[in-house]
Amino acid sequence: MTQGPHGYRNMPKPAAAAVPLRAFPVAAAAVAAVVAAATLAAAPASAQINTRTLTLAGVSDCLAEAVATKSVDEDGIAIVFSCTDAKARTLYNFLGRRIQTEVVEDRNGKFENRAFGNSACYHRIVDQSGHATDEFRCDLVIAVGEALGERLGE
Repeated sequence: MTQGPHGYRNMPKPAAAAVPLRAFPVAAAAVAAVVAAATLAAAPASAQINTRTLTLAGVSDCLAEAVATKSVDEDGIAIVFSCTDAKARTLYNFLGRRIQTEVVEDRNGKFENRAFGNSACYHRIVDQSGHATDEFRCDLVIAVGEALGERLGE
């Protein structure tokens, strides 16, 4: 992943292979379970669907896609779950109700970024060649700390 001028990771990802999912199945399952539980807890049967519920569902869908497509990277102290296309577009749009967009331009193109915590969703609107584009990606960063990070790298 490349760093933009503001520290955000901007598309495109380098061609490096993702860490095999078997390297951290417990962490991936735990994250998916936490998000699923939060989504269910946020939406009792009698409650209306609200922005928070939709956003949590978008996060859950992004995590599920990242695990299914093996778009999961581990850097020692964090796990990065990446989703693209429809799942990323959906989450990006849900975030737009609460998160301000920051426009960033770097060698990879021009982006409209929505950062939240250590995570962010990106909408690339101009590619490296200066042509208009409409690409989405979200990177959900889960900090695991050094102790767990060392164990995942085994």
